[in-house]
Amino acid sequence: MGKSAAQSQFQSDDAACMGHSHISGISHTILLFIVILSIIKPHPSAVSPWIATFGIDLVIITLSLMVFLLKKRVSFKYSLVKVVGFQLTGLLLLLITGYISTLGISGHADSDIIPNFLRMSYYLLLLGLYYESFASYTLNRNIMDKVISITYQVNIVICLLQLFNPPVLGPAVRYVFGEVKLRALATGYPRVYGSFFNANWFGVYLVFLIAWWITSYETDKSFKRARLFSRILSCMALIILTGSRTALLGAIIVLLCYTLLMKKFKLLVVLTGIGYGSMRILDGVAASNMGIARSAARFTALFESFGEQSLADISSFAGRTAAWQIALEEMREISGAFAFGIGGYKTADSTYIKFLVMSGVLGIVSFVCVFVVPTLIASLGKSTSQARVLLLFSIALLVMMITAELFFATQVMNLWIFLLSAALAEQKELCGSDF
Repeated sequence: MGKSAAQSQFQSDDAACMGHSHISGISHTILLFIVILSIIKPHPSAVSPWIATFGIDLVIITLSLMVFLLKKRVSFKYSLVKVVGFQLTGLLLLLITGYISTLGISGHADSDIIPNFLRMSYYLLLLGLYYESFASYTLNRNIMDKVISITYQVNIVICLLQLFNPPVLGPAVRYVFGEVKLRALATGYPRVYGSFFNANWFGVYLVFLIAWWITSYETDKSFKRARLFSRILSCMALIILTGSRTALLGAIIVLLCYTLLMKKFKLLVVLTGIGYGSMRILDGVAASNMGIARSAARFTALFESFGEQSLADISSFAGRTAAWQIALEEMREISGAFAFGIGGYKTADSTYIKFLVMSGVLGIVSFVCVFVVPTLIASLGKSTSQARVLLLFSIALLVMMITAELFFATQVMNLWIFLLSAALAEQKELCGSDF
């Protein structure tokens, strides 16, 4: 008949948090639209690469400013202040090193200084928007589960249309979401990337989903094991179709860290067996004449690097390792380059080498301030669900950044900022310990 004390307390806390919400229904709708738009992000091939990549980001920035204007006030807690402080320090270091390298080392203007500054300012804006929305109890886990599930289903449909390229719908999807390095199944070497700008970015999104769903399984009793495995397997299948070995590595890291952190050693044995069996199957597919044989061969080559071959000896990795060597050799030829960098004019195919080339050792320090320290503040020592998913995804992202430039990829970093702000808002210093 009566309610339990725990239920009464929860409803009391819920009502208190709702009472402290300072966002209107209109701004709530805008906020959900921002989350969806950051994942389902059109980038037509017909427009310039700059507009295709960052045009929607300008729309998101405009909508974010609208949300802030609709709020009566914005409240920031100490944990967010610490994170923003470190990120502003990293931003300042990038500006200083960019200026120094432009004047005294590289001898040419660094065209990336202003774009990188604007990207990081954009990250801070989104961090504040997401944080206040989570902290004011406007967004909760159930709502975000639905949004993430819907956007994933949309991406599955987009991938199928990219893969089979049917008349009318196939070309329409290619126009809206681009077709650079996109290959249909009929080519014999398929590669899809959903609503993202390229296969690696889409692969990072799939790793994000695996981390999110694993945490949902731990915290939501209605999330059944069969549902978890089916979603993970669907993500792994899409990773194969992307051809992104970076994403495969990230998925392995998430699953490995999850089993170790949660001490699920039996599951680790099972996953190891499944992984080994899957690689044997891929090896067989790669040796066959099946339509995805060349795509499968990309992944079997990854595991060859753990044997007698080095990455540089494998043809599919040769271009990437060559880019690393060229970037580092060029830095050795310039006095002081390792201290302040030589500017960001070169593609390095690695986030860490990108920062090193762009801003030297101080660039690596700035990366630690902007990415590593905020992750530690929000996740280490915390037992909340969002702290766990942030930690899993961030560890995987740190590994994936070895072989891909991801930090200045706004569609990728939006995912990390989303988790960072949720983890900060979920801490017990805010009203309501579970958003």
